[in-house]
Amino acid sequence: MKVSTSRLTFALTLIALMFAGAAVVAQMPAATKEKDLVAAGHKKLTGSQILPRVLGNTSYVNQLASVPGAPAGINYAIYYRNERERVFRPAEGGGPRFVANWWIEGDFICGEEKGPGPAGHRCYALYDLAPFTYICRQPDGACNSVSRVVRGNPENL
Repeated sequence: MKVSTSRLTFALTLIALMFAGAAVVAQMPAATKEKDLVAAGHKKLTGSQILPRVLGNTSYVNQLASVPGAPAGINYAIYYRNERERVFRPAEGGGPRFVANWWIEGDFICGEEKGPGPAGHRCYALYDLAPFTYICRQPDGACNSVSRVVRGNPENL
């Protein structure tokens, strides 16, 4: 059976893309607990480390485990416009934007929660495990999401 070069090339390219996709998925970390990060020797970022990291930049968040208002697998962008306001929306396909207050409280990043999840205010500890940062909800220490920060406001939020 003779296979054309273009069909063979297409098939090999498709197989390579499938393996590349599997590698990307394999690199996504699992949800964890803050106590496990500490036990492994990871250090919580301080408030003075968090502020310059996020201020004027966009944090892309991947939800690793479901929480009220955010199912596992959802991705969203948060732009920290200034030292008081952040703008966030789902990263894929647009969706509604929400503006809410945020602040640094000791070594936690805190914010008003608006949008699809329960309203209120929550604080989070951050653990940098390059190339991503675990976001650990307080006070229970559930690290159900990770983020990566990019400079500026590429989403025009």
